[in-house]
Amino acid sequence: MASLAEIYTLIANQTGAPPDKMRPDEDIGLTYGIDGDDFEDLMESFGEKFKVDLSTYKWYFHRGDEGVLNLGGLLFSPPNRRVVRIPVTPSMLLGAARMGSWNLDYPSHTLPSRRYDLLFNQFLLAAIAVGILVIWISRVADA
Repeated sequence: MASLAEIYTLIANQTGAPPDKMRPDEDIGLTYGIDGDDFEDLMESFGEKFKVDLSTYKWYFHRGDEGVLNLGGLLFSPPNRRVVRIPVTPSMLLGAARMGSWNLDYPSHTLPSRRYDLLFNQFLLAAIAVGILVIWISRVADA
């Protein structure tokens, strides 16, 4: 059976934080400054090590998106900004490890069928690429 010490060791391995300073009800993301892909790596490692079914885990309640620049996020809220954040604590991880599944009862919510923030970013990058191509072609034609 999983123990809190094992959960602390997993968190320490992912974050570099000293396990002897950890507390059962601390917010792992905020306390250790992990978010995005780093937080996702922690959850994947947790699921593998403790054989926890994470199929009902909803990332956007617990962490932000990876990446600093999301211009589309200024116009269209990404999933993590559409819900109230729920901290993940060592005691939550221990409970899931002992049950073998992530059984958090998430609040009722609705997300758009598409990530319009990411679609906007892709459109913006394509427009910039086309603009650069047009400028290059016009300079080559003038030469």
